[in-house]
This record gives sequence, C-alpha cells and structure tokens, in this order.
Amino acid sequence: MSCYGYLQPFMLDTTFISLSARQALNIGKQSRIAALGLLIYEHIITIEDEIDLIWLKRKSWVTYLYHFNRWLPALWLTFDTSE
Repeated sequence: MSCYGYLQPFMLDTTFISLSARQALNIGKQSRIAALGLLIYEHIITIEDEIDLIWLKRKSWVTYLYHFNRWLPALWLTFDTSE
C-alpha cells in the first residue's frame, strides 16, 4: 500500500482543522463570491460596448485574446466557488 493512499483519508478529514483556519477558508470563499458578483455586474454594464466593438468586428487573434481574458476569470470563479 502506498503512503499516499494511506494518508488520503486523513488529509480529507476536516475535524483536525482549527477554527481559525476554517474562518480563513470561509472568508476566502466569501471574497471569491463577491469578486464573481462584481465581475457579473461589470459584464452586464459593458455588454453593449462589447457587442459593438468586439462581436461585430472581423475575428483576429486580438478578439480571441479578448474573449479568453474576458470569460476565463468568470468561468474560473464560478467553478471555484461551487466547491
């Protein structure tokens, strides 16, 4: 039996996490939820400009880079806060 397989259940057990560590993890999750809310708000208020300046223009590497930088953080925060 490998050492990793032996320690895995112990590492996932949350009974050994101190109260201050749990509070820090909770604050981190709340911060990510707040960041996601601000990001969604920013997407809503700038969608008209995005349609005019990006979606209706000719596609190039700049538009793909824009979409990558625009939508990847939203996806990352969505899946990160759903844990």
